[in-house]
Amino acid sequence: MTTCIAVTAWLCASAGVAQGAPNLPSNPSFEAVADGLPEGWAVTTNVTATVETDDATDGDRWLRLQREEGSAYALAYQPITVKPNTGYRARAWIRTPAAGHHSLVAYDAVLNGICVASTGWARFPEWTELKLDFRTRETDSVVKIGLLSYAPESHWDGITFVQDDSVRIGDVSPVVNPPVDPTTLESDLGFLAFTRPLEQGTSARYMPLREECLAPDGEIRATCPPGERETVMVMLHALRDIEGARLRVQGLPPGLRADDVALFRIGYSKRELNSQAHIRYPLLLLPPAESEQGHAREDVKRGDVLQHAVRVRVPPDWSLPELRLELEAETERGRFPISIAVTVPRVKLDPADVSFFMYYADVYLTEPMASPRLQRLYYRDMAEHGMTSVSLYVAPERETRGGDIRVELDLDMQYEPSDARHYLGLRQRLALAQAAGLVAPDRPLILLSAGGGIPGWGAFRDPGTVRDLLQRRKLLGWPPLLFYVADEPNNAERVAGVRETFGRLYSQVPEARTVTAIGQYGVEHVGELYDVWIAGVSDVDEATVARAEEMGKELWGYDCNQRGQSPRFDRYACGFYTWSAGLRGLGQWAYYSTEPLTRDADGTWAVPEDWSQWYMAPSEQGPVGTIGWEGRREGVEDYRCLRTLERLCRSRSGAAPSEARALLAEARRMSPVNSFADRPFDDRYIWEYTPAPELTVRRMRELRERMLRLIAVLQAS
Repeated sequence: MTTCIAVTAWLCASAGVAQGAPNLPSNPSFEAVADGLPEGWAVTTNVTATVETDDATDGDRWLRLQREEGSAYALAYQPITVKPNTGYRARAWIRTPAAGHHSLVAYDAVLNGICVASTGWARFPEWTELKLDFRTRETDSVVKIGLLSYAPESHWDGITFVQDDSVRIGDVSPVVNPPVDPTTLESDLGFLAFTRPLEQGTSARYMPLREECLAPDGEIRATCPPGERETVMVMLHALRDIEGARLRVQGLPPGLRADDVALFRIGYSKRELNSQAHIRYPLLLLPPAESEQGHAREDVKRGDVLQHAVRVRVPPDWSLPELRLELEAETERGRFPISIAVTVPRVKLDPADVSFFMYYADVYLTEPMASPRLQRLYYRDMAEHGMTSVSLYVAPERETRGGDIRVELDLDMQYEPSDARHYLGLRQRLALAQAAGLVAPDRPLILLSAGGGIPGWGAFRDPGTVRDLLQRRKLLGWPPLLFYVADEPNNAERVAGVRETFGRLYSQVPEARTVTAIGQYGVEHVGELYDVWIAGVSDVDEATVARAEEMGKELWGYDCNQRGQSPRFDRYACGFYTWSAGLRGLGQWAYYSTEPLTRDADGTWAVPEDWSQWYMAPSEQGPVGTIGWEGRREGVEDYRCLRTLERLCRSRSGAAPSEARALLAEARRMSPVNSFADRPFDDRYIWEYTPAPELTVRRMRELRERMLRLIAVLQAS
């Protein structure tokens, strides 16, 4: 039976193709074949195209494209007569045995791009629908619809191309829900105050449901144990153009310090759906300027949403059953009081016993953003978000005049002496991480050398360096070290480099433990050489887990697709998934933005429109985080709840342990090891991506509440 996954846009304007509109391509499901090729379709050179008859998703046949030697991509296309300045919707079903970049493309007559929708780096083991909604230009009379893939092999079927002049371009941020009938108070104020979980991601023009609105009582409820923190979203949907809107904290309750509460305004960035259309999505948690008591007032256009995140940390010695924080939303028309009521259960969570980390290489930062002062803040930021380890990109080897290699713990030789980072050697970086509470004594650190001549990070020039570092680790009481060897050995060149490096270095120092980010190709060719595999989560399945166990390898996971904008993914990955899959570590590329965040002349933050794979933007004021970064912290807390409950109910009898075991079994069932392998990520639809469909945001939150209640009962007994 054919399995199909519809990658359905959540934009109202692109919910589907126009009903009844004629499908314009000839031979759209490749049923007509001449000389082994589909009639009406052309392919580029160095590409093998064949029509297959098994397991089609539309009709009886589908198209297989295979790149030949010397070809970077495979492309099949067909010219179609179109009208100028008119909307069209294109759809195609794709399936790929291996990962790569894939696109549905509209070209003009000479193959210049009119519009392109790219999946990013993805693998589609099941038939998946791709979408492209665009408008032709004034000069277009012919469009070539293109099926483009950079993967070694791709399968295509069911091509649809129809005229639909309702297609919009530019900012197509969705409204989602029908309008709410405002109360008299909301009408007078000119806005709907509402809340939604941070993990759901709320677009710039979202219309709240009535049950999400805070009127009339203005109360938001949350749960947070002592010593932990909770992030609550407070949003204002403008019913008309409003002036001078802002949210303020109305004093602190006794026992709460100023740094226990942080108020952020959410900064929007652009997210391309294709090269003609984008949405504005929430991204950055923007702090007020250091000189401000709160955020400056802001004008909001009708239909837009002003979002704030309120982060509350419950002090470790808090003894009351509830913590209440009073806020006030105000505009030129009036004020609306809001209360955040935090239930404080009497529980203590176990620390995380796995390595949560971010790839952090300050070589990619501008020099002013890598000062010792800011580096200290970055390490503290990672610790406060639940990270328990760190990657250290450092080059400690210095060649003497006599040609010998000397280990410099207090220097980083990849920088010139004029750069302050030159004097942040391995010793200084570890001291900063330890002072920030980032490094746990039993959690290994990943050491990536910048030298050695191997493709990718992670090799030393002399085996004596490795021995020296291991000896100094013992003398100085450092945590265990993992030596990174060749990033992602996914081709013959890197595999050869790995074997040369192990032969030259690590075979002579067998006590050194080694690690790399690795996929199926690397596992097949050099997996036996490493002690730790950091597998992309889309490559982690039951077979990978079993193979790692059989070969005696420690299995970690990582991801490089997210951009700090999908907190639901981040919460699930760090929490329920890491626990269910039994991973011993989870990392994310990457922590930092390469460009610093700056303020305009009037003091407002200049939010970048082009945002890549980063979770933090550096600034002179310190690290500015993303909503995905908050999601990761929530996930780490989920993991700690799961592990604490697992420990407490072990070897116990009674009603509470039985309920706890049932809850853990339910959580494991909803968090399959194959979550990401079976549901590849398509980064155009950031909030629709559901690797564990049963584990909704609401379900994750409900499970957290139940776990905290059971932990309180079991710890009390």
